[in-house]
Amino acid sequence: MVDYSKIAMKYSLFRRTSPLVVTSLIELGNISKSSKVLEVGFGSGNYIGELKALTDCVC
Repeated sequence: MVDYSKIAMKYSLFRRTSPLVVTSLIELGNISKSSKVLEVGFGSGNYIGELKALTDCVC
């Protein structure tokens, strides 16, 4: 059986955000400091963290 808790610690080290994707999300979503963004999904949370860091939106 696979112990995913051990894999999860290393997953975010290798699963980086793409600057092109982040820029596209901000531009297409018109995300700014006054935006409220809800991320729904199973992942590392890297993209929502990057959106917060770049726009200071409410996440």
